[in-house]
Amino acid sequence: MNVILKTFAVLALSVASAATAIAHSSNEKNPYIVHRQGIYQVAGGHINALKAILMLGHPATTDINYHAKAMLEAFKHHGNAFPSGSDKGKTHAKQNVWTDAEDFKQHGQDAGKALMALIKASESDDMKLIKSKFAGVGKSCKNCHDEFRKKGSH
Repeated sequence: MNVILKTFAVLALSVASAATAIAHSSNEKNPYIVHRQGIYQVAGGHINALKAILMLGHPATTDINYHAKAMLEAFKHHGNAFPSGSDKGKTHAKQNVWTDAEDFKQHGQDAGKALMALIKASESDDMKLIKSKFAGVGKSCKNCHDEFRKKGSH
C-alpha cells in the first residue's frame, strides 16, 4: 500500500510539474524557444535530482549515473535550438548566443565534457570523486548561464 501511495504522489507531482511547464510556455509561439526551454527544463530536473542525492543525502545513489546520462542526452538534443530568428519571443538567452556562436558552442562542449566526467566517476563508489565531478558540471552550467543567459531569468 505504501508503494502505491508513493507511486501516486510521484505521478501527481509529475503531472503538476508538466502542467506548470506547459502553462508557463503556452504563451510562447516561437517553436525554437519552446523546444529549447523544454530541454533545459528536463536537464534542470536531472541536476536537481543529482543535487538531492549528492548534496542533500537522498539515498538513491544508484541513480547518479542515470541522471548524468539523461542530462547529457538532453543537451545533445538542443543542437539547432538557437538558429537565426529564434531570439524573437520570450527568450532567456542573451543576444551573444547568436553573435558569438563559437564561444557558446564551446561552453556547450565544456558542459558535455563535465557530464562525461561525472558519468565516468559515477561508475565508481568514490563519492568524493563523484561530488567533485558534479561540482564541475555545476561550474560549467554556471559559466554558460553567466555568459549567455539574461539576469533574473529562471
